[in-house]
Amino acid sequence: MNKESSTSKRSPLNIQSSQLSSQPEITIDGHTLRWPKFQIHNTTFEGQSYSVGDTCNVDSGLFVLYFLYRTDPDIADDILNARETSPYAILRKMFDLVDTEGWDAARIFCHPPLIIVDIVTPEEEDKYGRYKANDVRIRDVKRVLRVGSVNFIAHLKTKELMDTVKDAVNTLLGRKPTGPKVRYGIVAAGWITQAAFIPGVGQTSNSIITVLVSDDAEKRDKLGKEYNLKPYTYDQFSQALEDGHCDAFYIATPNNQHRKFAVPALEKGYHVLLEKPMEVTEEDCEAILAAQKKSGAKLMIAYRLHHEPGTLDVIDRVRKGDFGDPRIFSSIFTQDMKPENHRAKHGFDTGPIPDLGPYPINAVRNIFGLEPNEVTAIGFKTPGREFLQMEHDTISVTLRFPGDRMAQFVVGYASRPSEGYKIVGTGGEIEVNPSYGFGSGVKIAYKTKISGKEDSKTFPETDHFGGETEYFSECILNNVDPETDGEDGLLDVRVIVAIKESLKANGKTIKLEPHERKKRPTLDQAKTLSLGKAPKALIGRDSQKPTIA
Repeated sequence: MNKESSTSKRSPLNIQSSQLSSQPEITIDGHTLRWPKFQIHNTTFEGQSYSVGDTCNVDSGLFVLYFLYRTDPDIADDILNARETSPYAILRKMFDLVDTEGWDAARIFCHPPLIIVDIVTPEEEDKYGRYKANDVRIRDVKRVLRVGSVNFIAHLKTKELMDTVKDAVNTLLGRKPTGPKVRYGIVAAGWITQAAFIPGVGQTSNSIITVLVSDDAEKRDKLGKEYNLKPYTYDQFSQALEDGHCDAFYIATPNNQHRKFAVPALEKGYHVLLEKPMEVTEEDCEAILAAQKKSGAKLMIAYRLHHEPGTLDVIDRVRKGDFGDPRIFSSIFTQDMKPENHRAKHGFDTGPIPDLGPYPINAVRNIFGLEPNEVTAIGFKTPGREFLQMEHDTISVTLRFPGDRMAQFVVGYASRPSEGYKIVGTGGEIEVNPSYGFGSGVKIAYKTKISGKEDSKTFPETDHFGGETEYFSECILNNVDPETDGEDGLLDVRVIVAIKESLKANGKTIKLEPHERKKRPTLDQAKTLSLGKAPKALIGRDSQKPTIA
C-alpha cells in the first residue's frame, strides 16, 4: 500500500509537555505499526488543556481502526480515496499524523471540538490541518466511529485476526476488565494473603479474586475450593497468563521473586499490585518498570497506608505547615520474629530492612516531600538470637535530606513489637502511634504539640488491604495511573540498597543522586472500608503470623 500520496504537509504541532508518551513500534503479520501509549497529563496546546480523561472514551476505537487501516488493503483504500465530505477524511488525517508525528499529535488533532465535517474546502483548514468550526457542520468523533465501524467490522473475516487485535490491545494498552469488577489473580498465598488480602478484597465494591498461583498443593486445593479460584502452580504461571481468567495480579511472593512474576504479567498487559519492597535490587525494579512502560498496564506498589485516613491527615498537616518547617523525623519499628518463618532464614534480603524498613522510609520521604541524598547505617546482632540467619537483626539508619533535614529510624526482629514515629518542626511536633500496623483494634492515632498546646486524634479502624485494592481497581477501571507507582517503589529500594552498602562498609555514608518526585499522597486517596473478617484457620506453609506477638 502506498500512503505517501495521502500525507499532507503541515507545520509540526507545538505540544508543550514533559509527559508526552513514547511511540513504540511493533511488527505484526509483516506490518510495522506505531503503538499508542495514551498518557497525556496536563498538556497545553494552542491555549487548550488536555488530559487522558478527555479522550479515553474513543481511544480504543481509534486504535482498532488504525490497526485495520494499516493491515487491510481494502480498508486502506476506503480511507485513502475518501472524499472530503466522507467521515473517513478525518480518519485519514488522523492516521497520517500517527505515522508522522505520533498518537499524541493525532489525538490532540481531534480535541476540541471533536469534529468531523460534511462540506469543506482546503482553504477552510487552519495551519494545523484542522477545520474551521464556524464554516463547517460539526459532529462528534464518536458518531464517526459508530458509522465507520460498520464497514470496518465487515472486514474482520477470521477469528485469528480478531484474536491478534485483542491480544495486541491487551498487551500494549493494558487489559480492560470485561465487567464492573476487576478480577484478581493471587501469586503466593502466605499469611498476608490469607489473613489480610483475601478478606480485604471481600470488602471492596469493584474487585473479586478468580485465580490462585501457589507452589503449595494444599493451598491450591483447599483455597481454590473455598473461594472458587482457578488454581495454577508457579511453573504454570505462563499458562495462567495465556488463559486470561483475571485482569490483574496481586503478587506477594518473597521479595527476590517479584520480578519473576511481575515482568511477564505486565508484558502480557496484566495490571500488577506488587507487595513492598518492589524488589531487592534497583536493576530488578528497573526491569519491572520497563515491562510496565512497554505494555501500558498499571503497576502499583502495595503501600496500604497511602489510603489510610490518619496517615494521609498527618502528611497533609505537615504539608500545610501546621508544625512549621519539618526538620526531624524519628521512628522505631520492631517485631519478635519466629524462627520458622522464611524471613528469619535468608539474610539481609528478607530481614528487617526490606521487611519493616519501607514503612519509615516511605513515610519520611512523603512527609518531607523530598528524596534523601545521604544514607548511613549501623547493624547489631542480638545475643541468643542465632536462629535469625542474618548478620544484623537490628539496624539503625540515618537519612539526610535536602535542606539539612534529618531522619533516623531503628528496625529489628529481636525485641518486643513496637512502632511509631515523631516529626519535629520549627513550629511544633506530632507523634504517631500506632503508625504502621493493621488489623483488628488498630486505629492510627496521633498527638500534637503546637505553641505549648497539646491535642490528639484517633482515626477509625479500616481495612487497609481492601482500601488499597479498591483504589487500584478504580485506577484500572478509569484508566488513571496510581500514585504509588513503580517510581515510588524504586525510590524506596534505592535507599534499602544504600543501607545494605553502608552496613557492608561498617557504617560508611552512602551518597544518593538527587531526584525529584512529583507524585505524593493526597487526602482524596483515603478509603474507609470496614475491616474484613479474617478466616478462623489458615492453610499451608508460611500461613501463620510471622511474629510471636
